[in-house]
Amino acid sequence: MAIGREARTDDLGLEAIGVERSAKSKKMIVSSSEQSNIPHIYAIGDVIEGKPELTPVAIQAGRLLSKRLFGRQKTLVCLKNHQPL
Repeated sequence: MAIGREARTDDLGLEAIGVERSAKSKKMIVSSSEQSNIPHIYAIGDVIEGKPELTPVAIQAGRLLSKRLFGRQKTLVCLKNHQPL
């Protein structure tokens, strides 16, 4: 069991470029495709506001994001059952 996770986004300079983050958790606010409010800036895993903090989910999301960005696919991860949509 993992407890006490904390998004470590303060040192990334996100505020300097205007990336929206939660004031409370400091996690990034992203669309369903893991894209932030700034084009070409994405996030996966524990730094996303309101998403499960599960390593297998982050791994799957990262794989699918890379396929969407570089492989011309459109598959998203389903956060209810952790499978591709």
